Amino acid sequence: MRQIIWIILLLAIPSFSQDLPTIKSIVENVSDQYGKVDDYSVKIKMSIQMPMFRMPRKRIDMYFKKPDKLKIESDGFAVVPKSGLTMSPDMFLKHLNSTSITLVEDGGYLVSGQVHADSLDFPIAVGDDDSLSVTISIHVKADPWIIDNVTAQLDTVTVFTIRSEYEEVEEDIWLPIFTEMDIVFPDFGHGISSQRGPAQILEISKEPSKFGKITIIYSKYKVNRGIKDSFFNDADKFF
Repeated sequence: MRQIIWIILLLAIPSFSQDLPTIKSIVENVSDQYGKVDDYSVKIKMSIQMPMFRMPRKRIDMYFKKPDKLKIESDGFAVVPKSGLTMSPDMFLKHLNSTSITLVEDGGYLVSGQVHADSLDFPIAVGDDDSLSVTISIHVKADPWIIDNVTAQLDTVTVFTIRSEYEEVEEDIWLPIFTEMDIVFPDFGHGISSQRGPAQILEISKEPSKFGKITIIYSKYKVNRGIKDSFFNDADKFF
């Protein structure tokens, strides 16, 4: 009887000895999935809550062409963050150092590693201490190969999380239908005095623990319709 119980337990426990994919193969698989999209247009509803700034839900038409062309059209004033609108694998995966890969219960992979804030398109608020390490954790689904969760930490403080829900908008083409970004502007003892990364964000008060949230709902995708480069010549500015 004891032998039977052990056999049942062994069968019930998933095998963690299976070979994990390399970071290179994960990047290639994710890039192949995202590479199926050359361009698209989509209608989005966006709301922004930031320290000292609020934008109620706004209807916006957004146009994208790879690798990184973006254009928005809206009625009236709209502030749009470029970071997070498209979850490109180039944004995070290709910049990781000292990576680790873990198989998670849903069959996907959690990829974690260190990253230099200067290499991110997403702005990282840092304090006066340049020694703070930035750790990125990326949840990658394996079927299809998409990134649906990204978390960044400065030491032990989570500074932003991006969560996305995807839908197959055309055959074997998966794009987000919902994205939510939670941003924390932590107090490092001297207030936030600078930021790293090529992107810019609104001026932040030096009060401790400021929080921000950006919510985006996507609908009515039109994919691979051949948008011309010249269409983006007068593209709006993003923060």
